[in-house]
Amino acid sequence: MKKVLLSILFATFAVASVTAADVVVEEQGVAGFKLTEPKAFDATTVVAEAAPQTTTARPKISSVNEVCGDYLMTYDSTDENDVPMFRGVTIRKVNTNTVSIESFWSPLANPITATVDFTNSKLLIQPQVIYTDETYGECDIASWAKKWYGMAIYRDKKIEVSIEQNKLTFISNWGVFINSGSQKDKYFELAENTVLTKANGRMEMVGKDGVTTTTKVVNIVQNDRDISITNFGGFGQTVTAKAYNDDTVYIPQQVAYSYYNGTEVINYYTWLVDPDKNTLTGKIINNGKMIKTEMTFGPWGVFYQTDTNNYTGYVFRSAKIYFTNGETFDCMLGVEGVEADKEVAAVKYVNLQGVESLRPTKGVNIKVTTFTDGSRKAEKVAQF
Repeated sequence: MKKVLLSILFATFAVASVTAADVVVEEQGVAGFKLTEPKAFDATTVVAEAAPQTTTARPKISSVNEVCGDYLMTYDSTDENDVPMFRGVTIRKVNTNTVSIESFWSPLANPITATVDFTNSKLLIQPQVIYTDETYGECDIASWAKKWYGMAIYRDKKIEVSIEQNKLTFISNWGVFINSGSQKDKYFELAENTVLTKANGRMEMVGKDGVTTTTKVVNIVQNDRDISITNFGGFGQTVTAKAYNDDTVYIPQQVAYSYYNGTEVINYYTWLVDPDKNTLTGKIINNGKMIKTEMTFGPWGVFYQTDTNNYTGYVFRSAKIYFTNGETFDCMLGVEGVEADKEVAAVKYVNLQGVESLRPTKGVNIKVTTFTDGSRKAEKVAQF
């Protein structure tokens, strides 16, 4: 399988034991997103001058289709308290020279548009208005630059993005500025060093109600039986998983960083939960299954600790992770070599009628070998 490499930030933490009584599950079937509180810009703030951008020759593109697809977006925030996160975005074709970028910066904002400069292999994002929820009204996405005397905001200057193979690099810094309503002239985000990297997978999550489905862009990297999933659940960070030789999947308890109720940084914990009773049944996801085309598991939940030391969060009934670019999971890697050192506990045969026996019957049988470590192997055999 083609290996896709990403530099990812991952941290695993141990947490204290939590009982079901400590958990309050929000009545939401999908991973919620809440805008941070807007910030007031202090023009007297002294910041370093932006480094000059270097121009390098890039292969020219011939069609907008070459930049369409799913990406993971990451950037450096000017707020030192912000935690680096990945965000899933999708670029779609509008016409022969225009694309739309969905979920740019926030899933609450409407898509932004960009034109393709074929000659210079660039995307040009026009200064434009995006709409958030009714709390904050409409916002401008605009370009900004650092100066010794403060910050210059260009509301009439295009945001330039260089197009490279599998990567879009922002030449311009950008910001999201509120231009109407009670928070007018404040801003949500000032971002620099923005990169969009092609992603190879998606994650579908079925909500607590068993009906509502949410799909998030993810990137999957498999190294033998170790798998990492970036933007797992749409929460912005990377989850590691272990696939065993019987293709069951184990995900350790871990932390994803996100925002909730303002700019506070919250630790999100992954738990195995009962979605019908809203009670904890474990502290890990250990009921996953991997086949060539997808990985499935559930139920599960993502929780954060509140100020009162309780836990609240989101419940999902199930989830499915799959590749979108034709790749497949490398199932049963190295099984023969592993089995050579295993001890066989039992062998049985099952014919096409579902009848089990200790010896193969005439015709086609499924030979099921169970090893002392609990793993199993199934293979088809014919008896004449």
